[in-house]
Amino acid sequence: MLNIQNIYISHLLHQQRSTLTSPPPPSPSPPPPYYYKSPPPPYYYTSPPPPSY
Repeated sequence: MLNIQNIYISHLLHQQRSTLTSPPPPSPSPPPPYYYKSPPPPYYYTSPPPPSY
């Protein structure tokens, strides 16, 4: 479980880093609040993290 959390955290950090280098896409509405409470999609556990960080 700890490994999955670390991968998920590094994935979030990677998203923030790419947000700093590129302008964020315009979002008309904020993401639904349940996204922050629910775990990542199941396919994320089986697929390896992206090779480019």
